[in-house]
Amino acid sequence: MYPTKPNRSFLYLCLLLSVLTVCQPTTEPLTDVVACAPMLEGRTSAIGFSVGGKCYVLGGRKSDGTYTNTLFCYDPATNQWTDCGETPLRARVKGIAAVQGEKVYVGLGYAGEPKTDSTHYLRDWWLYSPSDNIWKRCADYPSKCSNSPIVMADDHHLFVGWGVAYQERMTREIYRYDPLSDQWTRMKEEGRMTPERVQAAVGSACQERYFVGTGHRHDSKDTWYEMLPTDKAIQWKKCAHIPFGGRCLSTITTAKQYLYLFGGRKFGGTLTDGKVYQDILRYDTQGDQWQYVAALPSSETENMIAVTVGETVFFGGGNDKYNTVLNGWYKLLSIP
Repeated sequence: MYPTKPNRSFLYLCLLLSVLTVCQPTTEPLTDVVACAPMLEGRTSAIGFSVGGKCYVLGGRKSDGTYTNTLFCYDPATNQWTDCGETPLRARVKGIAAVQGEKVYVGLGYAGEPKTDSTHYLRDWWLYSPSDNIWKRCADYPSKCSNSPIVMADDHHLFVGWGVAYQERMTREIYRYDPLSDQWTRMKEEGRMTPERVQAAVGSACQERYFVGTGHRHDSKDTWYEMLPTDKAIQWKKCAHIPFGGRCLSTITTAKQYLYLFGGRKFGGTLTDGKVYQDILRYDTQGDQWQYVAALPSSETENMIAVTVGETVFFGGGNDKYNTVLNGWYKLLSIP
């Protein structure tokens, strides 16, 4: 009897699976998650920001399915929440916030059904001063793709882009906002490498660098990019892929040289179970590497809120795989 030759396709498949397994980071936790006082009520797809040493949660969807425009404030020093009441903004989900010093810029998002009403794709842009609770209307965002946009902001630059418009139109446009002139400028794309148009992605600034990734179009994406801006243009650089599979509806925040990514959903395509993730990952901007940080404490969760106070990461809210709106609030212990 002659020995049977192994099937070449089978060998290739085994090699591919072994490579993918090796490339995945360990799931040993790097730190512990500590429960804080829960939010006054559950919120999902809300806007989160931190300023003056406090955490803020604005708008979002409540457990009864309605949208809200109210503002909560969490003080880490006392571990207490305060209801700051209604804001002049229209009730919404999927809006954004950007902090520059003590100034907070807030807006955009989606006001709810019907999706056929283009006026529900909100383009308003506001300046908020938490110290005196004053809101000022600024120049509207120029793009119609204002549902689920990304924002990347530091003390020097404020970029907003991507997002979804009426009839699910997606864009890769990036605009820079100038607070001094209250003007938006569309950035020109240069270079051969351009990301795919997606929705429900995340973006964040980290030590004067700008990163974008995840999202959904036909299937969920595990791609990760650095945006390289000049005065009037941007280029894209591909970075290390996000481990454990593509995802959308995740949440991101920054601490030191790291970007922390929370939960999300694997959605669409033919090779997905539509699962919701229960992990916290972090991206090292200096080493271009992803690490597993810890498991989300409650359940698989998407549409969370995450902010950073000093170097401490706080997170919570969102909805689980059964669409239950959550009110838990947590912090990550410092990672050595």
